[in-house]
Amino acid sequence: MTRETTLTPQMAEQAAARLGLAGPVELLASERDLTYRLLSGGHGYVLKICHAEEAPWVVAFQLGALRHLAQRAPGVPVPRVLAHARLGYEDGLERETYVLSWLDGALLSRHRGGRAQAAALGTVMARMCRALEDLPPPPAPPAQLWDVAQALQIRPLLAEIEPGPARLAGAVLDEFEARIKPVLDALPRQVIHNDCNPHNVFVDPAAPARITGIIDFGDLTVAPRMCDLAVGLSYQMQTAELRATIPAWLAAYEAVAPLHPGERAVLAGLIRTRMAMTVAISSWRAARAPENAAYLLRYRAGAMACLEAGDGIFAGVFGDE
Repeated sequence: MTRETTLTPQMAEQAAARLGLAGPVELLASERDLTYRLLSGGHGYVLKICHAEEAPWVVAFQLGALRHLAQRAPGVPVPRVLAHARLGYEDGLERETYVLSWLDGALLSRHRGGRAQAAALGTVMARMCRALEDLPPPPAPPAQLWDVAQALQIRPLLAEIEPGPARLAGAVLDEFEARIKPVLDALPRQVIHNDCNPHNVFVDPAAPARITGIIDFGDLTVAPRMCDLAVGLSYQMQTAELRATIPAWLAAYEAVAPLHPGERAVLAGLIRTRMAMTVAISSWRAARAPENAAYLLRYRAGAMACLEAGDGIFAGVFGDE
């Protein structure tokens, strides 16, 4: 599913007006949908125009998760759903379109570091995970290319990317298939956010240990909760300074949602798997959408450097699996 390119800001403003919020829009970076900051009545909102190929039930699943969190864990800072409809556009296509509350804060990617921040991230992630435990999953969860539990599905992509990244990712996928997947398949599954990367988390710039928002439920899936934790920690592993804060993250997470021995045993392998997916998927997508390459490749170099460093940095954090 390539990124939407056919709609204009004027069309987005018309869509917002049909949802009851008139005002100017500003396009924000996104992978496949169109996401705007909408100003209406002196307040900021998020306007999301989903890809025309996105199924309505998938969007309903994502918005249902946001509504569930608002009820079950109102202290977890996620957007609130304010309006939603399937609208027709000037190109003759219909798209799921919705408005969310705007969350104040700065991107975590610009304010990284510190054990207090890591502990806050661990706490928020665990609380979100616990709140989603009793959300009924759809009969057939949406297919997600970024689903760590289904990492083997990306193997065909390796033939279409550069040889170096392909070899690096392929070796990790071999490890996942042989050693991690059998354990993962036996773990309980639940709805998970699946994308707590530093561009999807907001913090207070004046107090970066305070988490002010978790956004982008577009990769929502059903998988063992360890996959969600592995996604977040895969970005924490990429520098020595951030790696040193992982014990604080895990201690805070386990204070809310204690891990079982089987879960601990696969965590480092799942983090490596997520990094391999970052390398492979971002390379593949950037080749198909060069105009969006800077956004798509923003985490590839860090993931490659971490994987190329070998098992030593993982053993230093997690010990021997």
